[in-house]
Amino acid sequence: MGLLAAVEAWVKGRDHQAEWREWERMLEVIIKAISDIPSVQSQVTQPGRINVTPTLSIQWDQKVIPISPAQLVKELWEGEPRVGVSLRGEGIYIIPYMLEEDEEKLVAQRLRAALRWAYERGAAPTMEREPAKLAGNWLLSLKFILGQSQHSMSLKQEGASLSGQYRSGYAESTVEGLVSGNEVNFRTVINHEASHIPYSFAGKVEGEAISGQVSLGEYWTASFSAVRVG
Repeated sequence: MGLLAAVEAWVKGRDHQAEWREWERMLEVIIKAISDIPSVQSQVTQPGRINVTPTLSIQWDQKVIPISPAQLVKELWEGEPRVGVSLRGEGIYIIPYMLEEDEEKLVAQRLRAALRWAYERGAAPTMEREPAKLAGNWLLSLKFILGQSQHSMSLKQEGASLSGQYRSGYAESTVEGLVSGNEVNFRTVINHEASHIPYSFAGKVEGEAISGQVSLGEYWTASFSAVRVG
Protein backbone atom coordinates (compact mmCIF):
# COMPACT_ATOMS: atom_id res chain seq x y z
CA MET A 1 0.00 0.00 0.00
CA GLY A 2 2.88 2.32 0.71
CA LEU A 3 4.34 1.70 -2.74
CA LEU A 4 0.94 2.30 -4.34
CA ALA A 5 0.54 5.57 -2.45
CA ALA A 6 4.01 6.71 -3.58
CA VAL A 7 3.26 5.92 -7.23
CA GLU A 8 -0.10 7.73 -7.09
CA ALA A 9 1.53 10.76 -5.47
CA TRP A 10 4.18 10.80 -8.18
CA VAL A 11 1.76 10.40 -11.08
CA LYS A 12 -1.26 12.37 -9.88
CA GLY A 13 -0.13 14.59 -7.02
CA ARG A 14 2.82 16.44 -8.52
CA ASP A 15 3.09 19.08 -11.24
CA HIS A 16 6.34 17.92 -12.84
CA GLN A 17 6.52 20.77 -15.34
CA ALA A 18 6.16 23.36 -12.57
CA GLU A 19 8.84 21.58 -10.54
CA TRP A 20 11.19 21.63 -13.51
CA ARG A 21 10.65 25.36 -14.07
CA GLU A 22 11.37 26.00 -10.39
CA TRP A 23 14.60 23.99 -10.55
CA GLU A 24 15.72 25.99 -13.59
CA ARG A 25 14.89 29.23 -11.79
CA MET A 26 17.00 28.17 -8.78
CA LEU A 27 19.97 27.36 -10.99
CA GLU A 28 19.62 30.72 -12.76
CA VAL A 29 19.94 32.49 -9.39
CA ILE A 30 23.24 30.68 -8.78
CA ILE A 31 24.51 31.37 -12.31
CA LYS A 32 23.74 35.08 -12.01
CA ALA A 33 25.61 35.32 -8.70
CA ILE A 34 28.90 34.09 -10.21
CA SER A 35 28.58 35.33 -13.79
CA ASP A 36 30.84 38.38 -13.31
CA ILE A 37 33.76 36.47 -11.76
CA PRO A 38 36.59 36.21 -14.32
CA SER A 39 36.99 32.87 -16.15
CA VAL A 40 33.94 31.22 -14.54
CA GLN A 41 31.85 29.21 -17.01
CA SER A 42 28.42 27.79 -16.16
CA GLN A 43 26.27 25.38 -18.14
CA VAL A 44 22.93 23.74 -17.40
CA THR A 45 22.79 20.20 -18.77
CA GLN A 46 19.95 17.74 -19.05
CA PRO A 47 19.83 14.70 -16.79
CA GLY A 48 21.03 11.20 -17.51
CA ARG A 49 19.54 8.01 -16.13
CA ILE A 50 19.80 9.15 -12.50
CA ASN A 51 19.16 12.45 -10.72
CA VAL A 52 16.45 13.44 -13.19
CA THR A 53 16.79 17.18 -12.74
CA PRO A 54 18.59 19.90 -14.69
CA THR A 55 22.23 19.97 -13.57
CA LEU A 56 24.48 23.03 -13.26
CA SER A 57 28.13 22.46 -14.20
CA ILE A 58 30.65 25.13 -13.16
CA GLN A 59 34.28 25.40 -14.29
CA TRP A 60 36.97 28.07 -14.06
CA ASP A 61 40.58 28.73 -15.05
CA GLN A 62 42.63 27.75 -12.01
CA LYS A 63 45.41 30.12 -13.13
CA VAL A 64 42.95 32.99 -12.71
CA ILE A 65 41.08 31.58 -9.70
CA PRO A 66 43.69 29.56 -7.78
CA ILE A 67 41.43 27.08 -6.03
CA SER A 68 40.92 23.48 -7.14
CA PRO A 69 37.46 21.93 -7.42
CA ALA A 70 38.29 19.64 -4.48
CA GLN A 71 39.35 22.63 -2.36
CA LEU A 72 36.17 24.49 -3.25
CA VAL A 73 34.00 21.49 -2.35
CA LYS A 74 35.82 21.25 1.00
CA GLU A 75 35.45 24.96 1.75
CA LEU A 76 31.73 24.96 0.97
CA TRP A 77 31.18 21.83 3.06
CA GLU A 78 33.11 23.04 6.10
CA GLY A 79 31.75 26.60 6.09
CA GLU A 80 28.54 28.02 7.54
CA PRO A 81 25.94 27.37 6.31
CA ARG A 82 27.20 24.02 5.01
CA VAL A 83 26.74 23.54 1.26
CA GLY A 84 27.18 20.19 -0.46
CA VAL A 85 28.27 20.16 -4.10
CA SER A 86 29.95 17.43 -6.16
CA LEU A 87 33.10 17.12 -8.25
CA ARG A 88 32.84 16.76 -12.01
CA GLY A 89 35.97 16.73 -14.16
CA GLU A 90 37.75 20.06 -13.75
CA GLY A 91 34.85 21.69 -11.92
CA ILE A 92 31.81 21.08 -9.76
CA TYR A 93 28.14 20.40 -10.34
CA ILE A 94 24.93 21.25 -8.50
CA ILE A 95 21.54 19.58 -8.71
CA PRO A 96 18.57 21.52 -7.27
CA TYR A 97 16.35 18.57 -6.35
CA MET A 98 17.04 18.76 -2.60
CA LEU A 99 16.92 22.56 -2.28
CA GLU A 100 14.13 24.01 -0.18
CA GLU A 101 12.54 27.42 -0.78
CA ASP A 102 15.12 30.25 -0.88
CA GLU A 103 18.07 27.92 -0.22
CA GLU A 104 19.38 28.63 -3.71
CA LYS A 105 20.18 32.15 -2.46
CA LEU A 106 22.39 30.74 0.30
CA VAL A 107 24.17 28.45 -2.17
CA ALA A 108 24.70 31.39 -4.54
CA GLN A 109 26.07 33.58 -1.76
CA ARG A 110 28.49 30.96 -0.41
CA LEU A 111 29.70 29.98 -3.89
CA ARG A 112 30.23 33.58 -4.98
CA ALA A 113 32.11 34.45 -1.78
CA ALA A 114 34.45 31.44 -2.10
CA LEU A 115 35.24 31.98 -5.78
CA ARG A 116 35.58 35.74 -5.44
CA TRP A 117 37.92 35.39 -2.47
CA ALA A 118 40.13 32.92 -4.34
CA TYR A 119 40.21 35.22 -7.37
CA GLU A 120 41.21 38.24 -5.31
CA ARG A 121 43.99 36.28 -3.62
CA GLY A 122 45.29 35.18 -7.00
CA ALA A 123 45.16 38.72 -8.36
CA ALA A 124 47.05 40.17 -5.40
CA PRO A 125 50.62 39.68 -6.76
CA THR A 126 49.81 41.61 -9.96
CA MET A 127 47.99 44.51 -8.37
CA GLU A 128 49.51 47.72 -9.70
CA ARG A 129 48.11 50.19 -7.19
CA GLU A 130 50.23 50.89 -4.14
CA PRO A 131 48.40 49.30 -1.19
CA ALA A 132 47.36 51.45 1.76
CA LYS A 133 49.33 50.80 4.95
CA LEU A 134 47.02 49.02 7.40
CA ALA A 135 49.33 47.34 9.90
CA GLY A 136 48.39 48.12 13.49
CA ASN A 137 45.47 47.89 15.89
CA TRP A 138 41.92 48.72 14.81
CA LEU A 139 38.63 49.29 16.59
CA LEU A 140 35.57 48.30 14.55
CA SER A 141 31.96 49.40 14.96
CA LEU A 142 29.43 47.09 13.31
CA LYS A 143 25.80 47.94 12.66
CA PHE A 144 23.59 44.90 12.08
CA ILE A 145 19.98 44.81 10.91
CA LEU A 146 19.11 44.69 14.62
CA GLY A 147 21.70 46.00 17.05
CA GLN A 148 25.31 47.12 17.06
CA SER A 149 28.61 45.74 18.31
CA GLN A 150 32.25 46.71 18.73
CA HIS A 151 35.07 44.41 17.67
CA SER A 152 38.82 44.87 17.35
CA MET A 153 41.68 43.47 15.30
CA SER A 154 45.46 43.58 15.06
CA LEU A 155 46.86 43.48 11.53
CA LYS A 156 50.23 42.64 10.01
CA GLN A 157 50.96 43.51 6.40
CA GLU A 158 53.31 42.15 3.76
CA GLY A 159 52.81 43.98 0.50
CA ALA A 160 49.14 43.52 -0.42
CA SER A 161 48.52 40.68 2.06
CA LEU A 162 47.01 41.13 5.51
CA SER A 163 46.97 38.73 8.46
CA GLY A 164 46.36 38.98 12.18
CA GLN A 165 43.98 38.43 15.05
CA TYR A 166 40.31 39.39 15.30
CA ARG A 167 38.34 39.77 18.53
CA SER A 168 34.58 39.92 19.03
CA GLY A 169 32.57 39.95 22.23
CA TYR A 170 32.49 36.14 22.14
CA ALA A 171 35.72 34.82 20.69
CA GLU A 172 39.09 35.46 19.10
CA SER A 173 39.97 34.24 15.61
CA THR A 174 42.45 34.76 12.80
CA VAL A 175 41.87 37.31 10.04
CA GLU A 176 43.33 37.48 6.53
CA GLY A 177 42.85 39.87 3.69
CA LEU A 178 44.09 41.82 0.68
CA VAL A 179 44.47 45.53 0.01
CA SER A 180 44.78 47.26 -3.38
CA GLY A 181 45.13 51.01 -3.32
CA ASN A 182 42.47 52.22 -0.90
CA GLU A 183 40.26 49.13 -1.35
CA VAL A 184 40.49 46.38 1.24
CA ASN A 185 38.89 42.96 1.69
CA PHE A 186 39.40 40.80 4.75
CA ARG A 187 37.56 37.97 6.43
CA THR A 188 37.34 35.89 9.57
CA VAL A 189 35.07 33.22 11.05
CA ILE A 190 33.69 33.75 14.54
CA ASN A 191 32.83 30.60 16.45
CA HIS A 192 30.19 30.92 19.17
CA GLU A 193 28.68 27.81 20.72
CA ALA A 194 27.45 25.73 17.75
CA SER A 195 27.55 28.62 15.26
CA HIS A 196 30.39 29.40 12.82
CA ILE A 197 29.66 32.83 11.36
CA PRO A 198 31.73 34.07 8.39
CA TYR A 199 32.51 37.78 8.37
CA SER A 200 33.61 38.99 4.92
CA PHE A 201 34.51 42.69 4.92
CA ALA A 202 34.77 44.95 1.85
CA GLY A 203 35.70 48.57 2.48
CA LYS A 204 37.61 51.68 1.50
CA VAL A 205 40.45 53.30 3.38
CA GLU A 206 40.39 57.03 4.11
CA GLY A 207 43.37 58.13 6.16
CA GLU A 208 43.24 56.31 9.49
CA ALA A 209 39.72 54.96 8.93
CA ILE A 210 37.98 52.22 6.93
CA SER A 211 34.28 51.90 6.14
CA GLY A 212 32.18 49.49 4.12
CA GLN A 213 29.96 46.42 4.21
CA VAL A 214 30.15 42.99 5.84
CA SER A 215 28.67 39.80 4.38
CA LEU A 216 27.56 37.40 7.14
CA GLY A 217 26.50 34.40 5.06
CA GLU A 218 23.03 33.27 6.07
CA TYR A 219 22.94 36.09 8.67
CA TRP A 220 22.62 38.72 5.92
CA THR A 221 24.81 41.83 5.95
CA ALA A 222 26.03 44.63 8.18
CA SER A 223 27.83 47.93 7.75
CA PHE A 224 31.08 48.72 9.51
CA SER A 225 33.52 51.48 10.25
CA ALA A 226 37.00 51.09 11.71
CA VAL A 227 39.58 53.48 13.15
CA ARG A 228 43.24 52.83 13.84
CA VAL A 229 44.03 52.98 17.54
CA GLY A 230 47.70 52.04 17.57
